[in-house]
Amino acid sequence: MSERTGRILVGVDGSPASIDAIKWAAQQAELTGSALIAVTSWSIPASYGVAFGGEDAVDWRANAEQAQTEALTEALGENVGNVERVIEQGHPSYVLTEATNSADLIVVGSRGHGGFAGLVLGSVSQHVVSHSACPVVVTRHPKE
Repeated sequence: MSERTGRILVGVDGSPASIDAIKWAAQQAELTGSALIAVTSWSIPASYGVAFGGEDAVDWRANAEQAQTEALTEALGENVGNVERVIEQGHPSYVLTEATNSADLIVVGSRGHGGFAGLVLGSVSQHVVSHSACPVVVTRHPKE
């Protein structure tokens, strides 16, 4: 097997749009011989202490890892072993944009979790499009 030459990032939050983005990015990585890197971010909600009742009640990183694993498995089945995984603390807009400094391409879904119905482009994908250091592909999830 030849050494991978490019780096394709894909933003993963577990939403249907991110599942589509994973599928598209995996196909592009296959076509170009690039490495596929799944990037998921996590953060502690501002209301955490009040709403969740304690510092150790939730393992946010483990939840992000589980969400990423489930999304990759849904999108790629048994081919998840070919994906490099990155889990970073921070807002997805900034984590994804920072990651583009070492990438050849980033793929994001048009809207992930937390989007308002009817928006064509979510706030995270819009931020990535505006601030990425590499080309950006935004996949659009079909309407239900």
